[in-house]
Amino acid sequence: MGENMIVNHYCNYCDEAVDISIKEKSIKMNIKGIEFSFIGKIPYCNECNNEVCVSEINDENVKEANEQYREKLDIMKVDEINGLLDKHNIGEKPLAKLLGLRLSMKKAQQRFLCK
Repeated sequence: MGENMIVNHYCNYCDEAVDISIKEKSIKMNIKGIEFSFIGKIPYCNECNNEVCVSEINDENVKEANEQYREKLDIMKVDEINGLLDKHNIGEKPLAKLLGLRLSMKKAQQRFLCK
């Protein structure tokens, strides 16, 4: 699997700025009883080989996990919902009615699901 390097990132174990390597790894998850896996990025300190926290990489992994979860449950993405609005030139209320959703549920999906 792939590997890249970031220069000068803080390691909690070494208590200093070090170079880190980012390795791709299969990550298994369980969200609300739904099991799935995805290829995530894991940063490691080049000095002590411990896993380090890089918020940007963590955010990418969370986004990928959310996408895999939605795909597993066949949940529409926000951009797909917006695409239907544009394609059929209709507003949110008519689309929600066609899909059998209450408008408040659709808005909640748009707020809480990643794009």
